[in-house]
Amino acid sequence: MGNPTRSDLWPGRARVFAGLVAAFATVCLAAAPAVAQGLKLDTAKEKEAEVYDKPNPHSELECTECHDVKPPEGTTAETVKFKNGEKGNVDLCMGCHDASDNVHPINMDPTKATPPIKVPEMFPLERLGVYKGSVICSTCHFIHTKTAGLKLMRGFPASSDPEDVAKAKFKDRRDLCRSCHGEGLKAKSPHQGRGGEGKKACSFCHGKEPKEGEKIQFTKNPVDLCDFCHAATRGGHFLLVNPFADPNLKEEIAKANLPMIGGEYTCVSCHNPHGGTGEEKFLRKEFVALALKSARVRPHFLKAFCEACHTVRPKLPKGAPGAQTLAEIPLRSDDPNALCNRCHESGLSKANAHPIKVVEGVFKDRIPAGWPLHNGSLTCLTCHTGGDSPVLDPANPNFLRGGPYKVRNEVCWNCHRQAEFASINPHERINKLEGCEFCHQTKPDIEKLKAGIAQSVKFKGDIVLLCIRCHEPFDHPSSIPHVGKLNKE
Repeated sequence: MGNPTRSDLWPGRARVFAGLVAAFATVCLAAAPAVAQGLKLDTAKEKEAEVYDKPNPHSELECTECHDVKPPEGTTAETVKFKNGEKGNVDLCMGCHDASDNVHPINMDPTKATPPIKVPEMFPLERLGVYKGSVICSTCHFIHTKTAGLKLMRGFPASSDPEDVAKAKFKDRRDLCRSCHGEGLKAKSPHQGRGGEGKKACSFCHGKEPKEGEKIQFTKNPVDLCDFCHAATRGGHFLLVNPFADPNLKEEIAKANLPMIGGEYTCVSCHNPHGGTGEEKFLRKEFVALALKSARVRPHFLKAFCEACHTVRPKLPKGAPGAQTLAEIPLRSDDPNALCNRCHESGLSKANAHPIKVVEGVFKDRIPAGWPLHNGSLTCLTCHTGGDSPVLDPANPNFLRGGPYKVRNEVCWNCHRQAEFASINPHERINKLEGCEFCHQTKPDIEKLKAGIAQSVKFKGDIVLLCIRCHEPFDHPSSIPHVGKLNKE
């Protein structure tokens, strides 16, 4: 099957990712640049309350919307009666829900599957009519809950209340699937549905095997199809890999001609769902080419982006047979700082807070063994490993050498003496004119300051960098930038 064109890739309604990624303090990307128009994202860590406590629209319905009479107390799934009687209750659901909203086949008998499937008792099958014994909407969904939960699916928390969360059977929707389909489901991928026995997998997304030259049809919105297994839209997925928000790549993004839906970048813009197994995470080569040039992509810990800094893709993971060390991996520049600052001086990522390119006096002897210098000078890689690890250690998110540390500035005491800094607070020493040189080239005239006489104050360097040596800018509420030119509004 050939790759679909932009015009036929996304038929029908196009529901894009819900919510815009909010700026927050614990990530490496600054919040200042606006997300590219049309790219809608969720927060990186969506709280359980936001997942489970959404209103349940069914709670506003009268019982007789679906039932002949209001079911008496004690009614169960085995005894409840619906308006449709022998016709089954699927039509009741379809009265409001579009058939394309459903991912799983309905009105199918699990005992006739190959091999036959035994459905657990917690998932009731149709009891009446021509579809008796078949999977229906209410097999997996239960609408009589106080909140919408996770798409009203059975076994998930009814709310974010700790008791509800604790007694829930599932938290990952794929665990619900495995209740019927077993652990073998882990080894099945609809992405492999191209020919042979794999053709059966096509039906998960397309209903039937697509034919060459025919317009591709989907069982539902393709974004929802991806999200059913990957749940990417609730994980801030784009946050660290978003070249579309890089203002310096507008022309190249347009030339890449990545598939879109209604002007929106979605899952298949970056991933080819039928890509080869040799393609890291099915990423399209056109997208990777953009990512390698972008300052809005965190290249650390993802093999597909190694060449953002290295001339070739290093052999990972570290420590594996034949793996290269950092010293053996050629960089794209002879200046490590230039590589780092391509992003970290762009305004799109955290800036450097420590002086580089120099090592003076006693510090030459204090630098720990194995902390590399470049031509005898400090570089970013002196204190940071540069991501020389197969995965990000949550305890050491800035990959500081010698870490993890309980407090970030503990790394400083590898070279600096903590006692020398313990009593220094340049903000409190103005009356004694001590510590001025911490920020200023010369001591200001205190008498003139007291008299309110203006004088020229010379700083040692960029005032923002002077501040963030001690004060982490991303700890500011909402991570909203407070430096730079004021907006006229």
